[in-house]
Amino acid sequence: MIDLGMRLKDDEMIEFLETFDLEVVYEFDRLHEGTDDSYTVESEELSLELLFDADQHCTTIFLHDPPSALERGLVSFPDLRSAAEIRAYARDHSLVLREGANWLRCDGPERCVHYKFEGEEVDMVTLMTRAVAP
Repeated sequence: MIDLGMRLKDDEMIEFLETFDLEVVYEFDRLHEGTDDSYTVESEELSLELLFDADQHCTTIFLHDPPSALERGLVSFPDLRSAAEIRAYARDHSLVLREGANWLRCDGPERCVHYKFEGEEVDMVTLMTRAVAP
């Protein structure tokens, strides 16, 4: 199972990348603008994208098919399916709840879980470290 904070070269991450034959894209400051290096892993098959910082720590996980990611055991996050469930979860776990027009985000001490809605259904979940959460 992959998680935020894992290093790109952690055995579990390497096994994940090799199991699904995933490519790591290295992005560097080609234009000398002072941006940090980063690494990205994308998979249409798994409906996910992983972002790593210059130190090769996973900082963001985009899940375009959240139920499938949970079912396959790729990641772990609260499986909340409605705005009411998300609000109750945030309240019960003393998390800061942020809201937008079609999204809710639960901010904890180390991670944030962003739920995006299409109508009444959660259609995307983003896991982020607090350091990169906007």
